[in-house]
Amino acid sequence: MAHALSHPSFRQWGTLLGLTFAAAVYNTSEFLPTALLTSIQEDLGGTESQVGMIISAYAWVVTLLSLPLMVLVSRFSLSRTMLWVIALFGLMQLGTGLSPHYGALLASRLGVACSHALFWSIASPLAVRQMPPSHQAMALGTISVGSSVAMVVGIPLGRTVGLLLGWRGAFLALGALSAICLVLLLCLMPRAPRDTPFSFQEVPGLLRDRKLLPIFLVTILVIAGYSCAQSYQDPFWEKAARLDKGSITLLFFLQGVASVAGGLLYPFCASRCPWLLKASVLGMGLPLILMVPATKHWLPLALLCALLSLAYTLFNVDCQSEVVRHTQGSSSAVAMSIFSALFNLGVAAGTLAGAGLCSAAGVASTYLAGGLLTLAGLLFLRHSPPASPPRQPTSP
Repeated sequence: MAHALSHPSFRQWGTLLGLTFAAAVYNTSEFLPTALLTSIQEDLGGTESQVGMIISAYAWVVTLLSLPLMVLVSRFSLSRTMLWVIALFGLMQLGTGLSPHYGALLASRLGVACSHALFWSIASPLAVRQMPPSHQAMALGTISVGSSVAMVVGIPLGRTVGLLLGWRGAFLALGALSAICLVLLLCLMPRAPRDTPFSFQEVPGLLRDRKLLPIFLVTILVIAGYSCAQSYQDPFWEKAARLDKGSITLLFFLQGVASVAGGLLYPFCASRCPWLLKASVLGMGLPLILMVPATKHWLPLALLCALLSLAYTLFNVDCQSEVVRHTQGSSSAVAMSIFSALFNLGVAAGTLAGAGLCSAAGVASTYLAGGLLTLAGLLFLRHSPPASPPRQPTSP
C-alpha cells in the first residue's frame, strides 16, 4: 500500500500536465502584448503610451489584487477555483481578440490580470497537494518548466501567429488553448476538499511569520535587482556589448533553454543542496556584476547569461517551495498570493530603478547596481535554516 501511494496515478500525472500546460499559456499571454505592440498600435491607432498603459496596468493589478482576491476565494476548494480561473482567462482572451477599441482592450487585459493573480497563487500549492510526497519537488519544477517554455516557444510562436493572422488571432488562439486546459483539468483533476476560509485579519500573522518573512523580503530585493538589469538587457547587449541582432536573439534563446533546465534540475538540486536558496542568489548576483567585464568576449557573456537564467529559475521555484512547506490549508494559497504580489512589486521597483540609472549613468550601470541589490538579499538569509523538501500536505 505504501509503495502504491509513493507513485502518482494517471489522474495525478494528467493534472500536473494540465497545470504545466496552463502555466505556459498564462506566461505567453502575459508577455505577448510586448511582442505584438506595433501590430496593436497600427490596428487600433493611438499612441505608444496607450499600449504601454495596457502592459503596466496588468502588472499593477497582479501586484495589488493577488492577496485580496485570494482571501475572497479561499472559502472554495483549490481545484474548483482553478477551473473557474482558467474559464475566466479563456473568456478574457476572447474579449481581447474581439476588442474594438483601447477601452475594451484594457478591460479585457485587466480581467486576464485578475485571473493571472489567482492562478499563480493556486498553481503551486495545488500541484504539490495532489502529488505524493516523493514527487512534490518534481511537481514544482515541472510547473516552472511550463512557465519557461512560454519564453522559449510560446512567445515566438505567438508572435508568428500574430504576424500571420493578426494580433487578434494570436489572443484568440490562446483562448482556444485555455479551453483545452480547462477540459483536461475538468476530466482529470481530483476534487480537493474545501479548506477553512482565510480572513483578512489573519494576513498580518503570515506577514510576521519568522519562517516566511525572510522569503518575502529576499524576494523583493532579489527580483528588484534582477529586473533592474534584465529589463534593459536588449539595449545593454546592443550598446555595451555591441552585438548584432542575430547574436542577441541567440542569447535570448539560450536564456530560455537555461530556464527550462533550471526547472528540470530543481528536484535533483532540492534533495541534495540544503543551501539552494543562498546558492541561487549568489548565482544571480555574481553574473550580474561580472556581465559588464564579460561584454568583450562572447563565450563568457553567454555562460553568464545562462547561469543567471538557471539560478533565477531555481530561486523562484525554491522560494515557492519554502512558502508551501511552511503553510497549510487555505493559508498556502494566501501566502503564495503575497509572494506573487511582492514578486511583481520587485519587478516594478527594479524596472523603475533601472530606468533612472539608464538616464543618469548609462545602461551598463544597471547590471552593477542590480547585482549588488541581488546579493543584498543574502542578508535576510544568513540566519535562516537550510531548505528542506516540501512538507507532506493534506491529501485531496
